[in-house]
Amino acid sequence: AHVILDDELIGKSNIEIMGLKPGKHKIRIQLDNFEIIDEEIDLKDNGKSTVDYKLQRKQGKIEFKSEPPGALVFVNKFPVGRTPITINSDLGTLQVDLQLDGYANVSKEIVHLSDGTIHEESLQAKPSKLTVITSPIGANLFLNEKPIGRSPIVGLTVPGGRHVIRAELAE
Repeated sequence: AHVILDDELIGKSNIEIMGLKPGKHKIRIQLDNFEIIDEEIDLKDNGKSTVDYKLQRKQGKIEFKSEPPGALVFVNKFPVGRTPITINSDLGTLQVDLQLDGYANVSKEIVHLSDGTIHEESLQAKPSKLTVITSPIGANLFLNEKPIGRSPIVGLTVPGGRHVIRAELAE
């Protein structure tokens, strides 16, 4: 953290300052993504004084949305709820994971720099295996109006989601 004494940058934290005159001095301690400390200290005549400060991380609201909604949200490996959800979180870099049954997991590092951040994800459905058996066998099969062969078809990999299957028996 930067240490500023009487409006002059004197170095980084854990610093020993020699030769200060007794009396009142302004001290400022600042570090990105942490609350700034601004205080006045009163040095006595004995020539030595120690000050300790604990910096507090800045926080802000972040909203998580997903399509489809209902994904479980993890922030820095801790579950925080399901989308859509708004939470208070430390500013800075966050590890975000979204999980929803039937969809590929999303894992990202995001930078949360200000209050009111919105993070949106479109989840991708996992591929599925399709088996089509007709009676009688041999029907022409179509998936979303595209020919895929004759029945029976076993274990055809298709993208996750909704599909239209049509079977036509040749005359």
